[in-house]
Amino acid sequence: MGAFLDHERVALPEDVFSSFRADVPTDPPDMPDDGYSQYAEELSRFAVLRELTPRYADLDADGLRSEAAIARYMEQARFGALQSVDMGGLGLLIAVQDITYGHYRPSSTPVELVTGVGHIGNTSFHLNGGAKSCHGVHAIGNSVMVVVNLATNRACANNQ
Repeated sequence: MGAFLDHERVALPEDVFSSFRADVPTDPPDMPDDGYSQYAEELSRFAVLRELTPRYADLDADGLRSEAAIARYMEQARFGALQSVDMGGLGLLIAVQDITYGHYRPSSTPVELVTGVGHIGNTSFHLNGGAKSCHGVHAIGNSVMVVVNLATNRACANNQ
């Protein structure tokens, strides 16, 4: 958990953090592995790049891009990478979606959406992506995509 000062992320003041912590009965569960965060500084190296013009509805009451809008940006980045892929009659299931939010600067400047394959397994692959503008990285994300046989609704190995 953090706070923002002049549109930059800062640590919560200790007294505020402690007051929140006092309301939590146990330690929070571990977050998913964020090893993909290494890509935050390398977004220009991704294979698929699309530009998105933000809409007024993407802003929250403070005039910042909302978490929901940034989550939609990440969905659009994923879709942009997959829309031209011929799956040969197979389907895709989004098994895991993890988003790490960057900053929330106010702006309606265009956003670049980037996507690339970070890992390929036997029945799944990881799509890593991000959303950035001239103000910096808004978010990075990782989606675990499982290839599914639509006739059996089962995961397909890469040789099937």
